[in-house]
Amino acid sequence: MSIRTWLEGAVVVAPMTKGSNLPYRRLCVEFGARVLVSEMVVARRLKQKRRSEFALIRRAPDEPVFGVQLAGTDPEEMAWAAALAEARGADFVDVNLGCPIDHFTRKGMGAALARQPKRVGRIVAAMAAAVSRAPITVKVRLGWNDRDRNVLDASTAARRPCSSTGARATRATVRPPTGTPSARWPRPCPSPWSATATCCGRTRWTRRGGGPAVPA
Repeated sequence: MSIRTWLEGAVVVAPMTKGSNLPYRRLCVEFGARVLVSEMVVARRLKQKRRSEFALIRRAPDEPVFGVQLAGTDPEEMAWAAALAEARGADFVDVNLGCPIDHFTRKGMGAALARQPKRVGRIVAAMAAAVSRAPITVKVRLGWNDRDRNVLDASTAARRPCSSTGARATRATVRPPTGTPSARWPRPCPSPWSATATCCGRTRWTRRGGGPAVPA
């Protein structure tokens, strides 16, 4: 089954650090969620065999579709972690290009990685080559801030190795820039629907927009 089929009409639970743990995801399944994603998992910590990190990639038996989101900067480490996640039951593996937390961006991960499109391309290519069936997906923000909106560069870099090798990287989730209120604080901020459509239209991604849940 393709990721397009998984997403069609589905309630998708986005990866949330300190939020989308296994008990929370199981509650979401009870309320109708069909596609669920782990908390952000640091690839290097998996290689270091940290038990706390391995707990993040554990899949509950009742999760219909389960993805693991990985963060890292080294293509070899990310490829190894992607293969591990697939072996542990992940239906797809997501690359984090969106985390705005200073602890991670200072190390070049998350939203900071999107500022290095060539590295993004190498990481996605290595991950796609390391898995046998799981699609590689990407979560990316519109940019580092409102002045530096490089989502097209980052998305194109992630898509290019798949176009040339036939690898399966089929989805982009687009979020507001790191400098906008919704990136760091729970305040209403317009979701980037038009920018998402433009980005995915030019790069031929299957798209999934992200934004805050606020009353209509």
